[in-house]
Amino acid sequence: MQGEALGGGIFVGTAPSTIDDSFIHDNVALGAPYLAGPGFTTVQGMGGGIHTSGRLTLSGCTVAGNQASSGGGISLNEAGFSEDALSLVNSTVSGNTASSQGGGIWVLFSGIRIDNSTVAFNEAVLGGGGIMPRLGLFALYDQSYPPKISSSIIAANATEKGAADLFVDTFGSPPPKAFAVVGAQDLIGDSNLPVPAGTLDGDPLLAPLADNGGWTPTHALLAGSPARDAGSNALNLAFDQRGAGHPRGAGPAPDIGAFESPSDGETIFADGFE
Repeated sequence: MQGEALGGGIFVGTAPSTIDDSFIHDNVALGAPYLAGPGFTTVQGMGGGIHTSGRLTLSGCTVAGNQASSGGGISLNEAGFSEDALSLVNSTVSGNTASSQGGGIWVLFSGIRIDNSTVAFNEAVLGGGGIMPRLGLFALYDQSYPPKISSSIIAANATEKGAADLFVDTFGSPPPKAFAVVGAQDLIGDSNLPVPAGTLDGDPLLAPLADNGGWTPTHALLAGSPARDAGSNALNLAFDQRGAGHPRGAGPAPDIGAFESPSDGETIFADGFE
């Protein structure tokens, strides 16, 4: 689908919303990059896959191949300037593009929480190929929250300027707060924010997005992936993104990301299946 300004695939107003087990892909939101000011929402292209001004939770979803000026996959603005306004659980954001900022995810003012999810292979021009929250525009709005990321892969994204994977734009007057990522047992590549001690980086060794079972496509972990058995399950999830039949924590410990490798020794290799 192709929409102008807001939400090429899905547009939600200010009401809280939840999307489960859905594949949102190949949508476009046309318009100019974000610029604050009267009437900005009528001309700017935000949220190629999904745009909302309310609290949003995605569970078991894949958002892939969408395009916009800001927030190629997902954009959220305002949402009452609240904590955890955008929540991803057991979800994948992959292959989305933004001509400005936030190739995968772009959030204005409010907080973001990501659990057992994968954000990879997204692209943006001006920072945050994976994720770009913008925080602290004016003193009135300087109630922003740092990103919370747990047992998730934020890596293999690309940008021309700024940090490729997680680029948090803290700006305004008075000077912005000093933010750092909150969470544990993640794999985060290029970030302009401090990450918790023990956070992995580098290549997560992800297979291409594919039907690996369940309702939505996922990135399986290739042989030798550092994400295998290196994660956690703070939410006590029974299954990975694929749902029933794919238990979370199948090995000695949960894997990082949305996909849980099987415990029977089956391994996916870069050159195919063996």
